[in-house]
Amino acid sequence: MAYADGRVEEGQWENDMLVSGKAISPSGHIYEGTFSGGVRWGKGKCTWPEGHEYVGEWREKRHGKGTMTYSDGRVEEGTWSNGNLVKGTSKLPNGHVYQGEFRGGKRWGQGKCLWPEGHVYEGQWAEGLRHGRGKMRYADGEVEEGEWKKDKICRGSVKNAKGDLYEGELRDGIPHGKGRMRYAGGNVVEGDWAGGVLIT
Repeated sequence: MAYADGRVEEGQWENDMLVSGKAISPSGHIYEGTFSGGVRWGKGKCTWPEGHEYVGEWREKRHGKGTMTYSDGRVEEGTWSNGNLVKGTSKLPNGHVYQGEFRGGKRWGQGKCLWPEGHVYEGQWAEGLRHGRGKMRYADGEVEEGEWKKDKICRGSVKNAKGDLYEGELRDGIPHGKGRMRYAGGNVVEGDWAGGVLIT
């Protein structure tokens, strides 16, 4: 059936309502699946004119289990609510993988991120950034653990590949403020730091 506004619907009908089939919107979106009350409901596949594709469950919007594949190669898979991914996995074409919670399309809550270089962060996120308690393991063996703010560790511990361990305040992952350094050789220094240098 073709409508005056440009919509096209075809498939199985009950009581003048499409229950299973295909709907094409004037904007070029194509949905194939089940319907209820005239809206996408149940299981189906939707393709966007830009080349994106979602396959999974619907309640008018993406809702339930599903997979979204973007034209740039990104893939988001997991649990959706009211059109947004709330828990699952996001994979980028470069090998960057995030597993965890989302809010408003951003990493938010508890999650784990793997970088293609081999780095791993596990902990809390906000606004798509590392924020809250978390632990970062770098491919070279360095480990940062503690409190993060806007993607930077600000308080906690940093242990480098040589075995030196710093505990205290930090700025951009470098000792800054009050803290203690325990070197791998056994020496311990404690005091005020600035830019990675002990000043008092």
